[in-house]
Amino acid sequence: MEASELINRFAIGAFFIFFGIILGKIVSTLLKRILRRIELNDIFSRLTSKSLKLEELIVLFVSSFVYLLFIIIGLNVIGIATIIFNLISVFVLLVILGILLLTLKDFLPNLFAGFFVISRKHLKEGQHVRIDKIEGFIDHIDLSETRIKTKDGDSLLVPNSQFIRKAVLIFDGKKEKVKKRGQ
Repeated sequence: MEASELINRFAIGAFFIFFGIILGKIVSTLLKRILRRIELNDIFSRLTSKSLKLEELIVLFVSSFVYLLFIIIGLNVIGIATIIFNLISVFVLLVILGILLLTLKDFLPNLFAGFFVISRKHLKEGQHVRIDKIEGFIDHIDLSETRIKTKDGDSLLVPNSQFIRKAVLIFDGKKEKVKKRGQ
């Protein structure tokens, strides 16, 4: 590819990107005026009884779409859209993977502990137990948590990993049994 052709592509691509920025600002301004005139936020608040800046969200979405569209067109004209797209895709996948791992970091131990608690059958619904300062009757055992009903009638959700990590006092009416880790 010749230098002049490369310069032409770069100039045309830069023009598309610059034009997209200007067009995005114009669309943003016009859309704000239109949505404020029809009072979309007020209508939404009355219909749902919730306060949400719907006008701003719509303007942000539409203007971002215009910016992104013209940036992609400009990068495509320059010839580097594929590289940039691949880099952005990898970055987005890494962010999604990070969020997924952060979400699962508390859930997975409770899930495995739930399998353990259910399979060992040491704890049963209706049993009187104490774990740390929580005392009550087991109302329901799930894979990730156990619901304990206190003497006051309150329901507490205890992550199942707590039943593996801490000593559990089981009242059976005759004598108390203490179940420790792994028993």
